Amino acid sequence: MNNFDYDFSFITFFKPLASLFDHRYQLAKRSNALDKFDEALLSAMDEILRYTLGDICTQIIYDYLERISIPRSEIPNKLDRFSEELRKLLGDGKGQILGSAPILEEAIAERLCAKLGVRMQSRLSMAFSIFVRKLKEDYHSEEKRTPSQ
Repeated sequence: MNNFDYDFSFITFFKPLASLFDHRYQLAKRSNALDKFDEALLSAMDEILRYTLGDICTQIIYDYLERISIPRSEIPNKLDRFSEELRKLLGDGKGQILGSAPILEEAIAERLCAKLGVRMQSRLSMAFSIFVRKLKEDYHSEEKRTPSQ
């Protein structure tokens, strides 16, 4: 056995770690397929959650969502479920003294509008998911009308 001949059989113990990296790579690859609007939405969501709840609580929420088949990269496509689960976790304010989910949704909507350069007219008068879908439609129709540089 020379200096470069080693037994690497111990690596088989680390297969779960390799599959974790592969899983993270697949998530990153999928997130690259997001359009600019979805990236802005996820960024606004992340900023508001981290600012209000902190890094640890935000990560707990993302981990919970991933366990119930709503990975971060798919939140833009599953806004109704995201909103529903956020309300289960944080309260919806109906019959409760505190319900922070609607407050966070409104803050996310405001931050998203700021990122897109759109002025939010007033408080959310519709469901968060409906507001985001309408904003996305308007964003994409405006993007089609404006020629790219």
